[in-house]
Amino acid sequence: MNLGELLAELNRRGLEVRVEGDALRLRGPKGAATPELRQSLAEHKPELLELLRAHDRGQEEAPIVPVQRTGPAPLSYGQTRLWFLDRLEPGSTAYNLMLALQVEGHLDVAIVKRCFTEVIRRHEVLRTRYAEHAGVPVQIVDPEPRFDFRVLDEREVLASEPAGVEAFLQREGKRPFDLATGPVMRVLIIERGPQGQYLQLCLHHIAADVWAQAILVREIVTLYGAFASGQPSPLPPLTLQYSDFAVWQREYLQGEVRQKLVDYWRKKLEGAPPLLELPTDHPRPKVQSNRGGEVRFEVGPQLTAALKALSHTARTTPFVGMLSAFFVLLHRLTGREDLVLGANSINRTRTELEPLVGFFVDNLVMRVDLGGNPGFAAVLERVRETVLDAFAHQDLPFDLLVEELRPARSLGFNPLFQVVFAWVRASGEAQDETGLRMRPIEFEAESSRFDLNLFVDDHGDRLSARMVFNRDLFEQGTIQHYVDCFQVLLEGLVAEPQRPVGELPVLPADVRERVLRQWNDTGTPEAEGACLHALIEAQALRTPDAVAVVVDDWELTYGELDQLSDRVAASLQDLDVGPEVAVGVYLDRSAEFIVSLLAVMKAGGAFLALDADEPVDRLRHIVADARPRVVISSTKLSERLWGMGGFVTLHVDEGVRGVPAAPGQQLRRDVLPDQLAYILYTSGSTGRPKGTEITHRSIVNYLRWSVDAYRLREGTGSPVIGSVSFDGTLTSLFAPLLAGRALFLVPRGHEIDQLTSRDYPEQGFSFIKMTPSHLRAFNGLGRTREVLGRTHAVVLGGEGLHGVDLAPWREQGLPTRVINEYGPTEAAVACCFETLLPDGTPPPERVPIGRPIPHMRLYILDRYLQPVPVGVPGELYIGGVGLARGYLRRPDLTAERFVPNPFDGGLEGSRLYRTGDHARYLSDGRIEYLGRQDDQLKIRGHRVEAGEVEAALGRHPDVVQAAVLLQRLPSGAPRLVAYVQPQSMENGDLRAELRKSLREVLPEYMMPEVIAVLPELPLTPSGKIDRKALPPGVSEAPVASALARTEARTETERQLQALFGELLGLSSVAPTDSFFELGGHSLLAVTLISRISAKLGIEVPLNEVFDRPSVEALAHWIDEHSSKVTALIRQLPACVVALKPLGHKPPLFLTPPSAGSPAVYVALARHLDAEQPVFGFQMPGVMDDQLPPETIEDTAALYVAALRQVQPRGPYRIAGWSYGGLVVSEMARQLEALGEQVALLGLIDGAALDRLAGHDGTPQEIPAGSQLIKVLGEAQMPRDYASLRLIGEWMGISLPESWADLLRRDTDGQYSYLWRFLRDSALTARNFLATRRSEQLYTFSSYGGSATLFRTGPVTIGGDPLVDSVRRFALAGTEVIPVPGNHMTLIMDERNVAVLAIEIQKCLDRVLPLPPIAEMSRAEMPATGLAAQLPMEVM
Repeated sequence: MNLGELLAELNRRGLEVRVEGDALRLRGPKGAATPELRQSLAEHKPELLELLRAHDRGQEEAPIVPVQRTGPAPLSYGQTRLWFLDRLEPGSTAYNLMLALQVEGHLDVAIVKRCFTEVIRRHEVLRTRYAEHAGVPVQIVDPEPRFDFRVLDEREVLASEPAGVEAFLQREGKRPFDLATGPVMRVLIIERGPQGQYLQLCLHHIAADVWAQAILVREIVTLYGAFASGQPSPLPPLTLQYSDFAVWQREYLQGEVRQKLVDYWRKKLEGAPPLLELPTDHPRPKVQSNRGGEVRFEVGPQLTAALKALSHTARTTPFVGMLSAFFVLLHRLTGREDLVLGANSINRTRTELEPLVGFFVDNLVMRVDLGGNPGFAAVLERVRETVLDAFAHQDLPFDLLVEELRPARSLGFNPLFQVVFAWVRASGEAQDETGLRMRPIEFEAESSRFDLNLFVDDHGDRLSARMVFNRDLFEQGTIQHYVDCFQVLLEGLVAEPQRPVGELPVLPADVRERVLRQWNDTGTPEAEGACLHALIEAQALRTPDAVAVVVDDWELTYGELDQLSDRVAASLQDLDVGPEVAVGVYLDRSAEFIVSLLAVMKAGGAFLALDADEPVDRLRHIVADARPRVVISSTKLSERLWGMGGFVTLHVDEGVRGVPAAPGQQLRRDVLPDQLAYILYTSGSTGRPKGTEITHRSIVNYLRWSVDAYRLREGTGSPVIGSVSFDGTLTSLFAPLLAGRALFLVPRGHEIDQLTSRDYPEQGFSFIKMTPSHLRAFNGLGRTREVLGRTHAVVLGGEGLHGVDLAPWREQGLPTRVINEYGPTEAAVACCFETLLPDGTPPPERVPIGRPIPHMRLYILDRYLQPVPVGVPGELYIGGVGLARGYLRRPDLTAERFVPNPFDGGLEGSRLYRTGDHARYLSDGRIEYLGRQDDQLKIRGHRVEAGEVEAALGRHPDVVQAAVLLQRLPSGAPRLVAYVQPQSMENGDLRAELRKSLREVLPEYMMPEVIAVLPELPLTPSGKIDRKALPPGVSEAPVASALARTEARTETERQLQALFGELLGLSSVAPTDSFFELGGHSLLAVTLISRISAKLGIEVPLNEVFDRPSVEALAHWIDEHSSKVTALIRQLPACVVALKPLGHKPPLFLTPPSAGSPAVYVALARHLDAEQPVFGFQMPGVMDDQLPPETIEDTAALYVAALRQVQPRGPYRIAGWSYGGLVVSEMARQLEALGEQVALLGLIDGAALDRLAGHDGTPQEIPAGSQLIKVLGEAQMPRDYASLRLIGEWMGISLPESWADLLRRDTDGQYSYLWRFLRDSALTARNFLATRRSEQLYTFSSYGGSATLFRTGPVTIGGDPLVDSVRRFALAGTEVIPVPGNHMTLIMDERNVAVLAIEIQKCLDRVLPLPPIAEMSRAEMPATGLAAQLPMEVM
């Protein structure tokens, strides 16, 4: 291997090589350095020495040095991602790291605890908490070790967990961590008596990675040996801590260093597919969970040795070899050539990072092109180059890469890659110096952060692997099948490295036998070969008086049908019609039409059915191409044939008048089953119709099957409602005639009216055959019951069938059987079917097309004609007796579409038809139709199935049917356009309703840009949606204008534009611009929702920013969700702010602290019950130059008056924090004087009068403002600018992102930040002075009611002056509830606020409830009482 590959292999094995003088020193896991690897090191020693010395010189230029601890440190880029994900999904355990060990022997528990205490003291990251300051996370290091250490007896464990100790350990490992409060490490010991112990270490990934786990185990073992023998710690002091790395990383990745890395990755990933669309069992959810599972497998010694040998021959490593094989598997599963996955990197390239515990591991993006169907040897070379390049540019963290590249974001999948490969050196048993043995316990994965992960452990002579998968997408059996395929593929890759990878077998032998043979075992005793007309003649002989054809009130019997068709056939034979001669039949849907079709076949010819409504140009082309010898028509219709020439016209007018009788004339019977029965023209891809030639044997095979499958003899026959030139109509035309049943000819253009009419007398049909578009039309008319109630079965074909199409059938409990039939014209109408019984079982979203009919075979193949794995999409191929002969006079096209069958053992003449349809096998052998290959649309790199979007549109109750097309704008940009046929054109809000419903089920890239509402969608003569006839270039006024507009349409859009621009540093933002495409990222999204909350007074869930990243979409959501309160906003008194106006519970009113703004309570309001309304008071002068009240009594009186406008009568629920506690206490006293009842007086770490009660009983007054200043000093805040901004927000002072921004001009050239800062500072200083004076002037008297004090810190009765002060004030009693944090962090720290909200809500729910104000009638409510519902913006 070359030097680059050697370094990559060292990295994969966790080995570090360093220079000591002229020697190389190797360090890493025991056994990781094989003799072969040491030999390679020796061979490359000179190069390594030069490279490592240069590397050391580079490190000297950018060394990692200890950072002075003057404040909280930032998080590393990797930690920031984990912190964000924890915010996105609180309580998730997806990033819990668990290491469980079975101990043989006995550990001294006290010594173990001492060891872990020492390790935590040694590594700061293990005693670090992660707080948020102004939307930015920071590291807070606790001064002393703190961790969860528990010792349990095995008997206790088994009593609580019957499934056993290992199940208990796994459950314990899934307990979430609280990153804000810590600790981030837990240790559990389970005593087993003489059998030993279990030891489990659980950490959050933000503090450690797998390498760090090994460091911890090594240090614990070392410390235990030392402490057990009475020795001090032998571990050398650490020169660095993880936070030093985090600071260095952010400083190092700046300027030119960062730009070079970004430029490389930007070029490397340009145009990469955003999503690797693996074949899944379930649709991708909008928000993917981390529920996971795994399948384990072994690569045996022989195959492992072969893979490693091949890798070394290719001058690369086994890591690259296995990664290459995995790329080939993904290629075979997806059919894609451009593949992207992630590979783990230990990312400890610097020697000084080796001993550190921390989160260093990162994911490298690997992009490989497998185009050209290369051999595995070539794949190895491509992957080798990719790996070397990736490791050479690994210093750019994945999270920074995402921030720079701004890929499309979705909560449903990971950006850049969704599949991960990891190669690790397997760990074995550990043994310490005391003889204790510790064996790792392996648990089955229960979480997966990616769609699919392949973890490979190298044991030297063999490989063990785990394929971990996301259960939102996959079933366990599917992944087991993929694993089985991978092992087959791996054997082929190693055995034939030069053979193209697309041609190698991928299916295990038993699976291959199943899909090729067993699932195609449709052989039944084949009936004697017969021609179609002969079977009908036989039926006429058996039942000559039975009704064969019904037209309105007119009937034709089988005997009459037989006689009339003989007359026409005789005339045709007189015109030299015989076998293989085409005869056109150009008639309306009539008895004469049926007679003529039968007559052509009796004469030996092949009928060419021509639709009476066929456009003249198309008719002319068909006639010219088919060259019929005779055309049977009526006198009137034949006029349209003038000028087409080359044939004789035979007129058969009403009752076949004009056709001479042929008494005694014997028809020639020389046609054979393998000769043509008919020619049917279908649309060609070039726009030129092509004629498909079908033999008697082919069509008879289908019709004989359909008689039994449809249970034709149970009903009266079938109505004919389709075009005569549509092969699906042949079922209705001929199947009843083989069973002695009738054809009911429905007048053309009146099919829907007649079948839905209650006056139509026919009932008890054997079946009705129609397209799903027909069914949707009946559904839309609300007449499904009338139609399906007439028949024993409905046969659907011609289009994909979705579960939503069958909803009325199921909901109305109709007894009709549903048969979903599939087959192209080239397979004689149909080749497979699925029957759905009326048993109430909900149909699947995609209704399968089932299994092949007798004597037909189906294959799902990839582009190299290899059978694909079960569940994997491929092209559907059809074989069997039902195949067409080919295309009339089109040998080139016939050869292209009808190919030799490679699976028929070389049987001469056996062919397969390439359908061009996408399908896949389900696990039970049924087939699921996925649509036409040419219907697959591509939007921004994503594949979009039109049928999936159409089905989502069809779920709306006002939609009859829908079609989705890809159109291109003049610029060439693609867009999705949806055409919708509504129940009624009167629903003007339909587009908005559809967009809302689509957002619930579809990702953003599948959303149609335009929704065109049409009175009806055009249908082809066969009843399918005619996509070519849909109007091109449609626009939807609101959307079309939005694509170009730059001005906001609503006030919400205007405010969001300003917020986007402010956060992203942009002078202008268009309403359609995406937050992320403009440069936003995860952390800025957190800040954005905080700003929206402050500016707009509405809490936007984080996921809404991802789902609706544009100004327009987010504004629409905000307006939609704030509409309930908008009308009430203007009715509140000026000093009342609605923090959360709606809800059925009695409202809570909050008084502000000395800064005067209730904005500090926004988070508290959000964490209270969803039905809990919350209002805040705002002190005059906060937002303007108005002077605040001079005394606390005046402030309280102002608030009481406003309170009684909002809620005219008590009991009241009031609370206040800090200085607000003084004001709310005075409010309670004033309300009591007015005769009102206070149900809850809540004092949030504030009191009626803050007194420092001396032990001599002489009270010393300490005003609330002084207490705040004291706490601010003790709280070590602000430590940095971010902390200062947080305090500024509480005080009402607006600070920009950085000090430098204070002097930045806005787009108008003004110093808006500076002027805002100076204004806010002046107002805040004035308000603080005013409240301080009011405290000094306040005269206190007691209150007769009770109070609840929410107290921070340890609560001590008799020694806490605040508690004592409240007890003296509230004469009816005081309840003290401890809450976390200090005076400031109780309100400013989100985690503490959440706990406080829980305690306050308990108190609110405990007091006597009143009927909600919202339930009062307007007659009962005073004129100002509506203000009780009102919100006002929190500024």
